[in-house]
Amino acid sequence: MVEFSDFECPFCERHYPTLSQILDEYKGKVSLVYKHFPLGFHPNAQKAAEDSEFADEQGKFWEYHDKLFANQPNGYSLEKFKQWAKDLGLNSGKFDASFPMELEDFE
Repeated sequence: MVEFSDFECPFCERHYPTLSQILDEYKGKVSLVYKHFPLGFHPNAQKAAEDSEFADEQGKFWEYHDKLFANQPNGYSLEKFKQWAKDLGLNSGKFDASFPMELEDFE
């Protein structure tokens, strides 16, 4: 399956549990290719996509993907992105360097 998704989209977040269930039930028979599709009217979507790619460089894309969707209802912030990276054991020095600006600078 190929999914075009936006980490800040409430509809994508609602779809996440169903997608997870499909992947669990058909393990080994179905695979997922995730494609970023951050919508311009979601102010944190682009940064979330970029940070998930940073997590991918450290072998933890799916863990960060899951963390983003699990926490989307609580809202995103620069501090939360950093904390989730730390929670997952990502190299925080490199991750912090990826935050040269505040999230509002991406709007």
